Amino acid sequence: MGGDNPGKLKLDLLYRGVRLGEGATLPKDPSGAVILVLPEDLLANVTYEAPYAQQSPYCLEHQNGVWSLQTDQVATPVKVIKPLKAYDQVTQSGIPVSDILCAHGTFVAVEPMGLCRFTKSGLECKYCRHKSARVKTAFTARDLIEALNYVKKEVPIDMVHLSSGFVESEDGGVLALEPLVKEIRNHFNVFISIDVMPPQHNDWIDRTYAMGVDAVYYDIDVFDPKLFRELYPEKEESFRHQHYLEALSHATKTFPSGAVCTHLVAGLEPLESTKKGIETLTQLGVLPLLTFFRPESGSELERKWDVDEAAVAPLYEELFKQVSRHKINPNWIRQYDVMLTPLEGRFFGRGKKNWRVAQESFYKTGLGRKTALSLAAMRRNLRVREVKK
Repeated sequence: MGGDNPGKLKLDLLYRGVRLGEGATLPKDPSGAVILVLPEDLLANVTYEAPYAQQSPYCLEHQNGVWSLQTDQVATPVKVIKPLKAYDQVTQSGIPVSDILCAHGTFVAVEPMGLCRFTKSGLECKYCRHKSARVKTAFTARDLIEALNYVKKEVPIDMVHLSSGFVESEDGGVLALEPLVKEIRNHFNVFISIDVMPPQHNDWIDRTYAMGVDAVYYDIDVFDPKLFRELYPEKEESFRHQHYLEALSHATKTFPSGAVCTHLVAGLEPLESTKKGIETLTQLGVLPLLTFFRPESGSELERKWDVDEAAVAPLYEELFKQVSRHKINPNWIRQYDVMLTPLEGRFFGRGKKNWRVAQESFYKTGLGRKTALSLAAMRRNLRVREVKK
């Protein structure tokens, strides 16, 4: 188990979940998860309602106003982040804010085009934190702006993340998200990232950046081409595995360093293949994000998922090494509670901090946010002018 290593503790909690002690009464959250602040201020989105969580060696206790994680060996002080009051609000059109977005600190995830592919595939998606049986509610740009305003009253918003889900259009889903991007830009000074399919033509990638998107995700999920076809036959019909790599490579020439991302899902393929994916993607300048989402109990995906935290831990160390080696900026990542970030991979090696860690701390401050937003806007203006020439 995690012991005194906060990175290992976080990974263990993502895998095992947590039981609630008799004194631990948590505010209602639509996801059945709780966000904990671990030692060294690591955030972890931890499930407590899933069946496997009832067998967890970790018990969340609340005694005399103090929260702690209890095991047979040790008690670790933690903090509990309460769900936003914004989730209880309803827009003027009658849609609950919790049906529109999910806030992870200063990172807000939005699914305007239906349930994300993680949830559809049977994974416990910690981005949207919707349960697989849930039906997605349609909402308008006005609803989204209202919902974001409710969130902004409680916490600062650094980044709004929009997901298209699986689409088969030539643009990869960008056109459908463009009105929302413009509307967000009109009302908020924030970063915007989108998770879309790779478009059929690279011109769409340049247009994505020009229209105001700061970071883009083309999620490959598994690196092995054969397994990619087996797991996602519907994707293979429209988008070849190689096309994902080509689109990601082109995007690194358009977007800033670290702003081109893709997810690799631990457990869907042999870990050696995932390691190869980390090496290849970082060589291209792409920032891989290693997710550790468990399958929903009883899902078809559950039988294909076979990994534990001890086996996957070395991959996080490898991710940290490769991102550092290729000088990829890891500070575009704001969804700290959802996964172990590339910077947090340092806890699985010598645990040494580097200048990127100090930079991340700076960007979490008010001055840091303003500086990063100004630099991003300046770069986009210069880049778009170059393209127009």
